Amino acid sequence: RLQGSETGLIGYWPFDEIRGHYTDDHTANKNHCLLKGGGPAICPAPPIVPMITRASKLLLHMTMDDDEDLCLEKKGLPCSVQGTSRVECVIDESRGECAKFDGASHIQFSTISGIWGSKPRTISAWVRCPYVAPGQKGSDASGGTIVSWGKDAPGMKYSFGVQAYLGVAGSLGVDLGRESVCGSTNLRDGQWHHVAVVLELPDPAPSTVTAAHHRFYVDGHPDALSACTHHFPVTTAVEQDLRVGGDLFSRMRFRGQLQDVRIYAQPLDAQAVYELYESTLSDQQIAMRQALQFPAHTFGRVPNHPTFHFGSEANFTVEL
Repeated sequence: RLQGSETGLIGYWPFDEIRGHYTDDHTANKNHCLLKGGGPAICPAPPIVPMITRASKLLLHMTMDDDEDLCLEKKGLPCSVQGTSRVECVIDESRGECAKFDGASHIQFSTISGIWGSKPRTISAWVRCPYVAPGQKGSDASGGTIVSWGKDAPGMKYSFGVQAYLGVAGSLGVDLGRESVCGSTNLRDGQWHHVAVVLELPDPAPSTVTAAHHRFYVDGHPDALSACTHHFPVTTAVEQDLRVGGDLFSRMRFRGQLQDVRIYAQPLDAQAVYELYESTLSDQQIAMRQALQFPAHTFGRVPNHPTFHFGSEANFTVEL
């Protein structure tokens, strides 16, 4: 009798959960799965999406800190760079190794179709967009799509990134296919930022899920919406496989640097997003933040005419 620990065994799924949308891989590879299609008890042979753990429902995690993380198979998920250039792995003085996109290429997966329908989800990443003067709408010189999947039709597309067309130029945005929602913080400032979007349904769940049900976060804190259209419901389709750094049809490719891209098949709450931001700060960022702390005797007041001198490694601003 096979025990699920034999040499060379890629995955062992006993499907002993009785019901539900998730099943665990009992091998050390931990290729846990999300069942796609049908109800939890009536889908006899559904297609699967690997790499979801029961605890966090983490669908995808690309650290993007080495060449192998950019275009080789990721835990059974074949992916490759597509476009007219290669996605480079570069060393950043603040965040270390990261992926640099030049707006001409993206990473294409061939076996993962994202999260479908109106199901809850969370996407997060560290991003650094080249500086663009504030207020310049329509410019594709900085930012662009971080991840996308679905179908290019009203409500059936899901594309998350740094947009330049709606509300505040350079803010976070989700393009749902003729529906859009965006944040209020300009990220095209040449600095590193941790960004996240959460699609979370209230309780009780509404009959129609719209763009307005999204929440944005920048550097661990909520980012208010600056614009939102919601004529069509969120009905993300299972058609085009996941892309990192590019829109569905090679539009709005990302221009800048990316690191630690994650997709969760669940909505993270505000505390979880903040903890994710804190836990993924680089050593350089932590050291710089600690160096800027005011002495205890200055709490409650700001020193007269404070002057701060930052090197290029600071990658953040201080507001007084």
